[in-house]
Amino acid sequence: MTKVKVYVTLRESVVDPQGIAAQEALQTMGFDEVESVRIGRLIELELAEQPLKSKHV
Repeated sequence: MTKVKVYVTLRESVVDPQGIAAQEALQTMGFDEVESVRIGRLIELELAEQPLKSKHV
């Protein structure tokens, strides 16, 4: 079995309102060194044993 991790994130040019809210919350809790936060998703897939070709979208 092959495990694949896919990270889904917004482009740098797109405003991330969840990231901004998390950054502000962290700074409110005293973590002033946090300069930016980006929120994304991690998708983990388990595939049957077969040769895989890497594809970037």
